[in-house]
Order: sequence, then structure tokens, then C-alpha cells
Amino acid sequence: MKKLLVTLAAVLVSASAFAQGSVSFSNRTSGGDWKVALDNGTAAGLSPSPISVNIFLADASGTAPTGASLASTTFRTSPAAAAFFVNPIDEIDVANLAPGTSSQKFVAQITGANLKGPVNVGLIINPGAPAGGGTPPAPPGELLPADATLIGSTLALPTVPDLRICTRISQLLQQNFCWRLEGRAVHWPSSWPEYCSDRGEHICG
Repeated sequence: MKKLLVTLAAVLVSASAFAQGSVSFSNRTSGGDWKVALDNGTAAGLSPSPISVNIFLADASGTAPTGASLASTTFRTSPAAAAFFVNPIDEIDVANLAPGTSSQKFVAQITGANLKGPVNVGLIINPGAPAGGGTPPAPPGELLPADATLIGSTLALPTVPDLRICTRISQLLQQNFCWRLEGRAVHWPSSWPEYCSDRGEHICG
């Protein structure tokens, strides 16, 4: 009997050590949708350069990714109204995530060649839909934005201008137009002069 108890305890410890839970990710959630767009309003899925989303475990702050990507996805490209939303990830297996729990934090990192840099979105597990897995297996938990105000709104991704536009601006400015074209004020996005200058384009002399 004693040997049986020791064996059972060893099995339970082993199962606990290798616990694996699961979660799912989408920006269409049970609590509401949160859209993703470029800073000009264009849906992320219609970006001229593809935009990706990688899911990571969060660091101690809950706002930055740590370790390797657990899963990745892209945005839908059609119909246009759906291009604000990702292709859902139905199941992400996470080592050492206890099924039935909701304390682990995650980060969705959004990247693209035309973005100024990675955009991190903190995620939490919906307490009402905790991590899945176990025996019998429960469905994957639902990841929600840690910032609840994101639900029902649109996340704007900061973009950089096309360098061809920078070059054209520079050409116009070198022709002494300098922010005016045929006597009419030209309102360039405020970030462009600095961005173009950083890349060797001489804005206004």
C-alpha cells in the first residue's frame, strides 16, 4: 500500500510538472471587438506591407514579451470590413500553464515593415473562460486586452511614410516651395520632416 501511494504521488508530481494549458486569440471577443488599423484609418489587413501578430508570454510588467513566440497570425484581407480583424488562433498550447487558471499574462506583438516599430498589446485570460486543457480537456481560454478600454475601439498603428514620398517632398522643397505649393499651404503629417531628415532627406534646406 505504501509503495502504491509513493508511485501515485510521483505520477501526480510528474503530471503537475508537465502541465500544459491552452488559450485562444482573436480581436473579436466575447466582451466585444477591438479593431486594428493604420494611423491613417486603413484596416490592418489592407496595409501595403503585411502585418503580423505574435503571441508571447508577458514579462513581470505584463506589457513586454518574453521568450519565444507561442503562435502567430495575420489579418484578414477581405471583405474590407473584416480586414480590421486577425485570422483567429483557435488553440495555443502553453507549457506550465495550469488548466482552469487565469493569472498568466500574455502580449500580442504587432509588427510590419511600414510600422515605426513593434506595437505591444498586453493580454489577460478571461476569468470566465480560463485556460483550457486538463482531463477531460476543457476548451482553450480566451485572451482579452488587459486594457479594457480597447474593447469597442480601434488600435491605431503608427506608420512611416514611403521613402518615395520623402524624396518627392525634398525635391519640392529644394525648388523653394518649402511647405507651400503654388501659394497654397501644404499640410504634411507632422512626423514626416523628422522621419525624412533621419534618412538623409534635407527638408527646407
